[in-house]
Amino acid sequence: GQYIPGKDNKDYLMAKRALTAVNFFVESSRLEHYTAVYLINILNWKPSNFGIVSLLMNTVMVIFQTPAGDLLDKLKNGKRKITGFAIIIAALTTIMVVWTSNFWAILVGKIIEGMSSTIFLPALMSLLLGISRSDVE
Repeated sequence: GQYIPGKDNKDYLMAKRALTAVNFFVESSRLEHYTAVYLINILNWKPSNFGIVSLLMNTVMVIFQTPAGDLLDKLKNGKRKITGFAIIIAALTTIMVVWTSNFWAILVGKIIEGMSSTIFLPALMSLLLGISRSDVE
């Protein structure tokens, strides 16, 4: 018959714990406030320059959120690979400010970060819905 996870099922509990951990560690705002403090106070960026970077990154996120979610819903295979790749790209672009303080490099990196975050957030929600048992949980 069909496999339905139960409360005592070890695989279900392990998947639930893993998703909780991923949800905790994959920070949806990409440490933007720490990046702002670091670039403005430590690297002496103008606040307006960080505002431009933040505006463009968040605009890209708004534009790509729905198409990325739709793409992930339509994919039959490869969701894990695409999601893993997006998480790695977002992690690298989040910490890229350690390697460079160049405005244009950070601007391009943060735009790429915005695009990649629009992939992994819907993917995590899809995984969460896939292991949920009921409306109660």
